[in-house]
Amino acid sequence: MEIFMALLMSIAVNLDNFMIGIRLGLDQKPVPLFPNLVISAFTGLFAGIFSGLPGILPPMAVTAANAAGALMILAFGICCLCSRDNVEDRQLPGLSPKGACLLGISLAANCIPPAIGAGISGISPLAMALFCGICSFVCLHNGSRAGTRLRSKGISRHLKNISALLLIMIGMLELFTH
Repeated sequence: MEIFMALLMSIAVNLDNFMIGIRLGLDQKPVPLFPNLVISAFTGLFAGIFSGLPGILPPMAVTAANAAGALMILAFGICCLCSRDNVEDRQLPGLSPKGACLLGISLAANCIPPAIGAGISGISPLAMALFCGICSFVCLHNGSRAGTRLRSKGISRHLKNISALLLIMIGMLELFTH
């Protein structure tokens, strides 16, 4: 049961990775293997560390970490919504190593409160680290592929705005519900 709970929690905390992947795919910014591995490693590392620290961190640190992750997702959504750059006619490069690290840290920060909750519930930090890392990789990869495919259907203008709005909603929900 512990492994099943770790898997479910990992899927839940990585759904924003899927939306960010869709947005990057729509913008023709592929998420290559190495940057995706970096992002997934941050997520797995944060999930493992913080699920092993229940009771040590004061509640204020958990709240601050959740707010930081939520604000980063919210800011990314707002930047995507406000972006008027026409990418229809040119191919954009993929994520840089620095961009992958920044995105990895922001997505990993979003995993901190659920990871602490998992630790309090007795879920293994190793299981949380592995499942969160794997789910992060799968969600970002599949989101990027889905965004690229949807872009080729010619409806990317509307989907870009929808994905940006969904990221804003995810950020707001994370910010105001924790």
